[in-house]
Amino acid sequence: FAGTSPRASEVKDGSCAATPDAAQAAAAPALKFKHRRTLREVLRAKHLERSDIKPSEWGKFGYGTRDDVLTRPIEYGEQTVPIERIPAAQATPQWFFENYSKQQRPVIIEGGCAHWPAMTRWGFDELEDRYRHKEFKVGEDGKGKKIKIKF
Repeated sequence: FAGTSPRASEVKDGSCAATPDAAQAAAAPALKFKHRRTLREVLRAKHLERSDIKPSEWGKFGYGTRDDVLTRPIEYGEQTVPIERIPAAQATPQWFFENYSKQQRPVIIEGGCAHWPAMTRWGFDELEDRYRHKEFKVGEDGKGKKIKIKF
């Protein structure tokens, strides 16, 4: 399966049987993509990344459609230690070295790159224009081989 492309007879109405379970994936909520080959590539990457999960099961918990996944508070337990956050204005190099680097403590410096030109120069549209045909690693298969998909 890896490295093969579906035959023309497998493509119908913008969908494709890129995996053995593509018929079951059709039962899941239909994904809409701007380009016609994107669905096939996403299904291929999902199959290579986790061949033990059917494409229809990837969205069964709805994490991609639920806003609370990114906004819910983190629950700290005995294995989860909160990482301190400090504003960038407070983090001079010497103070950072003495309080965090020297003690090997993690810290999140908020707003540390807000002044970078890339923060205002780059958006999704600019990235798509520049890297539309570039392949990016999205995972690894069971043998450690890179799974790539175009932007």
